[in-house]
Amino acid sequence: VITRRATRKSNRGLLTRYPSVSMTARYSAALPDIFGADERTGIPAMEPLISIIDDDQAVREALQRMLRSHGFATAVFASAEQFLASGRPCDESCLILDVRMPGMTGLGLHHHLVSEGCRIPIILITGSPTSGERERAMSMGVVSYLTKPVDERVLLETLREALEHGSQAAD
Repeated sequence: VITRRATRKSNRGLLTRYPSVSMTARYSAALPDIFGADERTGIPAMEPLISIIDDDQAVREALQRMLRSHGFATAVFASAEQFLASGRPCDESCLILDVRMPGMTGLGLHHHLVSEGCRIPIILITGSPTSGERERAMSMGVVSYLTKPVDERVLLETLREALEHGSQAAD
């Protein structure tokens, strides 16, 4: 029996091949169940906090809207220095960092956090990718190196992997 996949218009007016499943439902189901209730106490764990650090306000706001629409708690910062001054650099579940920013770069912040003992999964994003920079970043231990504009599906899958990586590192 051959069945045809029904299509419907998404909330953006584009046809999608997922007739009855929202983006939130598809990707939240794919996220690891690492933030559920503590089995011993029954107390709900905190939801993952994703910090976005980018000097471009439009990028920060777009990423924040997208991640919030998928149920993530987010915090945004215009620079690595602003993030460090927040007083909570090791509390995040994952960081999304611009590679090139005035002052401390994304790779510079990654190096600083590692030297301070913070083992936060990091996703780097850049508008000007180079293979040498990508290789260097991956060898330093970042989870991923993505090119702007970031594809929503790719970012959500990468974020799922980063959160899994982070939960395994915490164990």
